[in-house]
Amino acid sequence: MADKAAVRSGLQTMMQDHLSEKATSTIVNIMPLLYILLYKDGNKQGNINKAGATTGAYGLGRPGSGALISRVPMNKARREEVLNSDKYMPMIQALLPAEGDGKVMGQRDTMPERSDWKNNSPATYFKRPFFKWVERVDPICVPKKDIRRVKKAASNEKLASVAVGDLFKTETASVMTTQFKWWNKKFWGTDQTIGTDPSAQGPSDLDADVWDCPFSMASMCTDGTNGAITNYGGVDRTSAANAYFRGKYVTTKQPAVLSDLSNYANYKLKCAFLGSSINLFMCGATLFPRFLDECRAKGGQICYDGLPNMGEYGFEQPIGRFNNTFVVFDPECPDVLHESGSYTKNAVLGINLDTITMAIQPESNFTVDEPFDNSKIPGGDDAITSNIRTEMIIAGEAPPLNCWFEDVG
Repeated sequence: MADKAAVRSGLQTMMQDHLSEKATSTIVNIMPLLYILLYKDGNKQGNINKAGATTGAYGLGRPGSGALISRVPMNKARREEVLNSDKYMPMIQALLPAEGDGKVMGQRDTMPERSDWKNNSPATYFKRPFFKWVERVDPICVPKKDIRRVKKAASNEKLASVAVGDLFKTETASVMTTQFKWWNKKFWGTDQTIGTDPSAQGPSDLDADVWDCPFSMASMCTDGTNGAITNYGGVDRTSAANAYFRGKYVTTKQPAVLSDLSNYANYKLKCAFLGSSINLFMCGATLFPRFLDECRAKGGQICYDGLPNMGEYGFEQPIGRFNNTFVVFDPECPDVLHESGSYTKNAVLGINLDTITMAIQPESNFTVDEPFDNSKIPGGDDAITSNIRTEMIIAGEAPPLNCWFEDVG
């Protein structure tokens, strides 16, 4: 069946279209964090296929389009910097030049000079952490025996083709959901193969050419004393000299009051002192109903039309809005009702959306490989196989503007 190039290409196109059509509703309503990271400032119209139909969110599963979906505006130079490199190195300002080096000029005066060029130079106050690509590949496998059986059961050739197509579509959708869940677990740090501490999620070898795992949001928020991972993006935050790259990780128990968490993060922990406050809180099933009740009681609102400046893809979950702060539920957020059953505390993630950058390789953008007949290989599976592959970089460029509350309520 898959011996002919035209047939293989047709199957690949069909599976890719199906992935793009189904991925949006899956990711939007089941994995909100991944949705938010992918689709901020997204194209609300989605992709338009050759038939003129909308097939999904901007760039998703479309090699050659949507090469980069970012948390912040990306100019051409920065886009090329990310895509044409084996790692992404944002420019971070660790400290300001010394105020005492400047002067108020008199009528006849000399120009100011550096008091200590060695310790107060651009090389000192600009740093470059690094983030590398992570690629996930999930296999698609349709047994040839199943293909033969559905073809036999069909009354004519056209129905047989439809039946075979349905086999591949169903398998593609299942594998797609598995891959989405893998990414979302990595971002939340809830992959039980590494442990039950969300802050322990990160690459096992920072020096590897490609990483085996992205940093979790919890590990981004660790501050060098709390949390399992202290080295974020190659910056050792246990060193006082690298305090500029420490996140906010709160281990002390906090009451389940959204307004108090917002004030605590923005003002006591000083997330808002750098010019931009936390604008999104995410939590699990235990806390979300409480936060919605609080929004109603304090004059906030519950909306179902997505977050501001985000693509509208039928986001059906309620979103709590209180002042300029939003709260969203994600089933992967660690709490006592999490499906793993291993968490005894409720976590809350507070993020500044403008500080997170995500890049996706164009050729590995939830992309379906061309199908292959594995039965042609001695010892190979008696099946038609393919893969869904995705390669991403996720970088938290300003950990001090983000906060992880480990124990709320």
